[in-house]
Amino acid sequence: MSCYWIGEVVPLAITSFLPLVILPVLGVLSIKKIAESYLTDTNMLFVTSLMLSLAVEECQLHKRIALKMLTFVGAKPQWLLAGFMMITSFISLWISDTACAALMAPIAYALLEAIMIHKMRPVAIGGNDIVLQEHGQLAKSDKSSELDVTRLSKRDQGICKSLMLIVAHASLIGGTGTINSTGPNLIFRDTLEKFYPGEDTGISYL
Repeated sequence: MSCYWIGEVVPLAITSFLPLVILPVLGVLSIKKIAESYLTDTNMLFVTSLMLSLAVEECQLHKRIALKMLTFVGAKPQWLLAGFMMITSFISLWISDTACAALMAPIAYALLEAIMIHKMRPVAIGGNDIVLQEHGQLAKSDKSSELDVTRLSKRDQGICKSLMLIVAHASLIGGTGTINSTGPNLIFRDTLEKFYPGEDTGISYL
């Protein structure tokens, strides 16, 4: 099985279900025992968390929250960083921290392009433009070029680095808030219940 996981001989989704076929055929375990391992409450909670992540991505909820928050905090660096930290931490409470970072990083980068290119652009017409498309995505217009970080001042480079680091760390911080916000939380709770069955461990959803 390790070779299948590492080498991706077949798609990983198929590899994950191979034990349901192989182990009963070889007489290692009954299919009932194997199915019980697949349908634990921990696994189902993790699957529903992934479904929630897909729903958030499909309806662009993360972008709506981010853009709405940014209209309140403004473009000052300190408020921008604080606002993005709150947004990312809040979203990470409900979906996987990895998925949250993957969703928020492109928004942070597009926002940096909008702010930094605007600062670098001369007042004359013909500079770079960042447009907000109808479906809520930040995108560059045809006449704009990519953000060249090397042309920025040290202060602006620090702002760019800080914002991207905030996305990563705020996702991890939010990931400690609920059980389903990161995989290790689910594994820890499941392991604790196995070692201390029936005991009140004090671990709840939050």
